[in-house]
Amino acid sequence: MRIIFACLVLLGTLSCRQQEKQSIETIKVDPNKSDQTGLSKVVSTIHKIVLQTTDSCLITGIQELRTTAQYIFINDAGRRILQFDYSGNFIKQIGKGGRGPGEYLGVNCFTLDSVNQTIYVGSFRNIICFDYSGKAIREIKQESFSETMNVIGDELWTISTSYGNKQNDQTYFNITKLTRYTLQGNPIETIIIKKVALPSVSGTINPSANYISDLGSIQYLYFPVLISEPIPIMRDTIYEVKSDKIAPLLKLDFGKDAFPENGKIPIRIHCIYLTDKYLFTEYYRRREKFLLCFNRESKDYYNMPDGFIDDYYNTGNSRLIPLDLKKGILYFSKDAFMVHDKIEGISENSNPIIFILNLK
Repeated sequence: MRIIFACLVLLGTLSCRQQEKQSIETIKVDPNKSDQTGLSKVVSTIHKIVLQTTDSCLITGIQELRTTAQYIFINDAGRRILQFDYSGNFIKQIGKGGRGPGEYLGVNCFTLDSVNQTIYVGSFRNIICFDYSGKAIREIKQESFSETMNVIGDELWTISTSYGNKQNDQTYFNITKLTRYTLQGNPIETIIIKKVALPSVSGTINPSANYISDLGSIQYLYFPVLISEPIPIMRDTIYEVKSDKIAPLLKLDFGKDAFPENGKIPIRIHCIYLTDKYLFTEYYRRREKFLLCFNRESKDYYNMPDGFIDDYYNTGNSRLIPLDLKKGILYFSKDAFMVHDKIEGISENSNPIIFILNLK
């Protein structure tokens, strides 16, 4: 398996940043702009799903959600995969916990191959493949565990990070890789997408980040660094995946607010993802959380503290999460105790409510 050193750490000198500005699209963002914007500004339709609540399908938290034409699959707080239909009826749990063949001790991430009706479940350094009936059909061994995975065409893509790769007595590297497999689990290619130098062994994982934007004919990638780095770097660029390499596509320019304060970057981006029409960015400015929605056609944007306002069901602010970016479908969920007085037929102890959105 070849390893292509496509893009290492962006060390970000001023001269390099100037070259980057000249070669890729730049979106200028005023982080002091604060919008109170309703979902109806960008959403054409919204579909509410009230999930059945029983002892066997009580959800601790929705870490990930994937859908097919018939089913909804939920990563329940990294513990298990649950299957529902679109009426919210519980179907079954996929696989079970344990150390035996076809069993898992936890769920890092998962994805679906709806054509071949296969569920790929990342559990530590294994990927366990199930059919829709819940039967384990194969396992894929990895060097490090997957942080996210997607089925792209007839391939399985995974992103994983190895921590504490010792360079010398003072320096360690965290190396993040995108690995492409066949759907049967045979490795095709590995691309190093980030190599971060640190003075000690450290790292963090965002289990709900959205790294790969799959628009069908083209894919984009953003991978954050969520820990302090010796050299403060603004991780502000999304990349296009081109065969065995990645290339910068566009960057966000937060102006003077992006410059370090006391050795720290005041703005930390958690994810950037794209549809044909919109760019979405979740970021923190100091300790305040924002959602940026940029219209790629009109070049207008909304910069919203804590996300869009739900002006359909009045459930408060909403964090939008990709579901099918090719079709412009996103979702958000709300814990029942937060919205039981706004949605009929649920109690404080019901399972979370899912809202599936179609963008304009």
